[in-house]
Amino acid sequence: KTTDCTNPHATPDGSTPALPMLPQHPLAKLMDETIQQASDVKKWDRPSFVGSSATIIRSLNAQCEGLMQEVAQLRRLARSQMAADEVTSGGNPSSPTSSLGRGNGVHIPPRNGIYNNQHALTSSLHAAKKQKLDYAPSHANDDANVASRIAAAMANLERQRCAAIRDVVGTPNLLKNIASFLDPAALCKCLSVSKRWRSQKIFQDPELWLNLCVKRYGASAVRKWQDHEEDSTSRKRAKIDANLNLYSRMSKNNIKPFCPMEGTLFLGGSSLDGLVSCWVSLMDRSNGETHRSVMQQKIQNGQPKSYFGPLPVVELRLLVQNTGYSKGVIIIPDQQFSVDASTRRKGEKMMEVSGDDRFKRQTLHIERSASPGEPDPQQHKALTHEMCHLRIFQSAVLSVHIYARGCSTTAKFCNRTKKIQLLVSIDGTTRPLAIPFHCMSEHQLKQIVH
Repeated sequence: KTTDCTNPHATPDGSTPALPMLPQHPLAKLMDETIQQASDVKKWDRPSFVGSSATIIRSLNAQCEGLMQEVAQLRRLARSQMAADEVTSGGNPSSPTSSLGRGNGVHIPPRNGIYNNQHALTSSLHAAKKQKLDYAPSHANDDANVASRIAAAMANLERQRCAAIRDVVGTPNLLKNIASFLDPAALCKCLSVSKRWRSQKIFQDPELWLNLCVKRYGASAVRKWQDHEEDSTSRKRAKIDANLNLYSRMSKNNIKPFCPMEGTLFLGGSSLDGLVSCWVSLMDRSNGETHRSVMQQKIQNGQPKSYFGPLPVVELRLLVQNTGYSKGVIIIPDQQFSVDASTRRKGEKMMEVSGDDRFKRQTLHIERSASPGEPDPQQHKALTHEMCHLRIFQSAVLSVHIYARGCSTTAKFCNRTKKIQLLVSIDGTTRPLAIPFHCMSEHQLKQIVH
């Protein structure tokens, strides 16, 4: 009898016989049962729904464990087949023929071939499956050898990768370029990476640390500390660590950078965890008095009326600097300032002057950033409710006018006041920074009066 050329498996009546069905895998059967159970669950019945959910979760866990075991079994079969290929092909694992078709009574035709006998196909598949199941236990030693060779090859590749990284990162010129972009905290961390980096003296470069000192404190303050060095032990140290030690000592003493817009009388300074520092100074008048003509409001004939009257007013200048936060910007939000003048018997605060725009708090100066791509601080301040925002080593001067009630002179104001508080936002968290005022002696107060 003739067959159809387009479908060689077709019978004379034109129908194609079905291939014999293999038994269903237990995992597939468990998956079908879980899907059916999930579709039949009663979501409106809470007790039944909770119990069914627990059963489905246990079934899913069992499926995961079964799939992991199947993957492990496939890996073992693949490794054993690789070992068999090497043995039969004389150590050539890239042989095109499979070990299943060589000498084991199993014939697997080419990928693009056509089977002429369905029974031969079914028997070949069953024989191949039986051979795979019987092959792995008998070649446990070969499996271990293949696994050891794979582990050795992977270890060799990892050693080569680490060696390449060491060759690149260990280049002095590359490390110098990297160090020029780091802040002091990052440079100190690099010194603890390895002995090789520390011995190269790249992260202790005197020129690098001198530039950091000048950026933070200014050239005048750095020259002053270099000329008046009193620590005799530091002079005996290596010259290469001199500027690193200089930066460390100046940071420990919270040295104030030079600013031409600060006040004539220094009151005090403080630092918040080495991230931001603030120094407060007072703008002293030539006669030492505090009375100023301020616009005030009064009610006359039932209507508010503005007039100018004398009030004791003191102008404070706050120099704020980002001294160690390099992950972003430090934001100085718009806030109401007050000076604490409390005593042991009562609490007292001196508030800002309100009602007169001439004495409104403002940002007088913001140090420009060296990076051309950064936004303008003044433009950023106009778009948001912030006084300023500071990047690493940037500084700003804030002007605040305080109503010094009961202080006719600046000497009385210095004698009564204790501290001022500044709110700063670091990494989205607003934190208070208290700046205590130094207690002045009677001799210093007399010098202020005179």
